Amino acid sequence: MGRLVPSRALVRAAAVLALVLSPLPAQAAGLCVEARAADPVGTTACPGVRPGAVLVTGTERCSFGFLFQGSDRRRYIATAGHCAFAPDPATDTTKVWKPGTGPVAKDAAGKQVGRYVYATVRGQFQDFALIRLDSGVASSPQMCHFGGPVKLTTEVHNRDVLVHHYGQGTGLQDLPARSGDMFFGLYREDYVYFYGASTGGDSGSPVIDDTGAAVGLITELTTPFTGNIGVNRLAPHLTAAAKALRLKSLTIMTAPTL
Repeated sequence: MGRLVPSRALVRAAAVLALVLSPLPAQAAGLCVEARAADPVGTTACPGVRPGAVLVTGTERCSFGFLFQGSDRRRYIATAGHCAFAPDPATDTTKVWKPGTGPVAKDAAGKQVGRYVYATVRGQFQDFALIRLDSGVASSPQMCHFGGPVKLTTEVHNRDVLVHHYGQGTGLQDLPARSGDMFFGLYREDYVYFYGASTGGDSGSPVIDDTGAAVGLITELTTPFTGNIGVNRLAPHLTAAAKALRLKSLTIMTAPTL
């Protein structure tokens, strides 16, 4: 799959727009255009089933998160827990479905790619779901535009972290690859937030740090477009989901950065 490289002028214009909307200085907004090999914002396409691609549940659109290999040799792809219950919201709920009985998950073309087997929504700190991909469905673990994840990070610290994400936010479709700043660092093992740009439709989309390590999934917005964006981290959810699904393990599938 080819990568559509955005022009440097577009990247700079997008960075300027984000900074105009942001009350933070450029360094805090995490939009240095030389931050990594891939531009910090971009228009790269994202077809198929992979981190950042379109996920449709019922009539609602979210984003696919990271891909995992179960100890049962089946592939599971993550998203936000509230996406599993679309269009009916759910609170304080953990649901496990037998394979083949959960809500249908579709790709951007409207084709079934799997069914939900696990979802939890309990306040802002628990918002996670897993879709068991159907046999024969093509998938890729590589996050669109930025590449990765190279591993799963479980670090807890207060150091500033530059992060990158790719999602299907309504109104931001022309700039789906975006970057932001986690200026309080990875301060909790289960939930963190960063300052950046995001809207509805980005739910479940993948977030990596600047080394390519998987941080978590976007699950919450304080304000549309620019503001604090909540991220559910992965390790606690993977432990809980594996137990609920009676799996020995759920291992993140890795890919090189771009």
